[in-house]
Amino acid sequence: MRSDNYIQKIGKNYTRYLCYEKIKNKILYLELKPGEVFTEAEISKMLNIGRTPAREALLLLEKEGLIRIKSNVGFIIRQFGAKEIDEYRIIRTFIEKHALSLAIPKIKDRHVDRLKENLDNLQKSIQENHFLDSVKYETEFHELIYDAAESEVVYETLEGINNKFLWIRAAAMSNRKAPLQCLEQHTKILVEIENKDIKRAQKYMHQHINSGWKKLTKSLVISV
Repeated sequence: MRSDNYIQKIGKNYTRYLCYEKIKNKILYLELKPGEVFTEAEISKMLNIGRTPAREALLLLEKEGLIRIKSNVGFIIRQFGAKEIDEYRIIRTFIEKHALSLAIPKIKDRHVDRLKENLDNLQKSIQENHFLDSVKYETEFHELIYDAAESEVVYETLEGINNKFLWIRAAAMSNRKAPLQCLEQHTKILVEIENKDIKRAQKYMHQHINSGWKKLTKSLVISV
């Protein structure tokens, strides 16, 4: 989910916006690892842009909480602590279960069709061993549920924390077995969505988020 507020703030400064998006995606999809240190000059060279738009993009990312300024060194990719990640897990579980409670009573065939298409795409990405696509389709599955919920409150709540959710999701999906398990869990959730069984859909969603959190704490070195 893209923040329209940032697009509006950036306005005509397209170079800065592209730089911001490229760095953010490298962070969220773990091309830049937590704890990794880099300078403004290194980012400028990596993206082949001037240092001014690079610095402005980095400051936006620092404001979002994805990087931190390290005195006399440059910038460092933020490391999320175990307690912080657990708090995000609790918040996300509540939002996802609430979204299901809103979406299921009014779910339409077009929503179900898009969810089924999403699962087909996820399965294909797993078979082709495309990690970034797997994360993309894992994320899209949840966004399709948000769309079906038709709740401005859900979207407004997610706007400030969605990047953290995506980072945690990508980190959890980096576990070798995670994408296939994700497909199996999403399939169970979709079955209950089609059955219009809110409680069972919420149960499987809860299990899905918790299993991702367990994989993350086992596979990723995080600060404490």
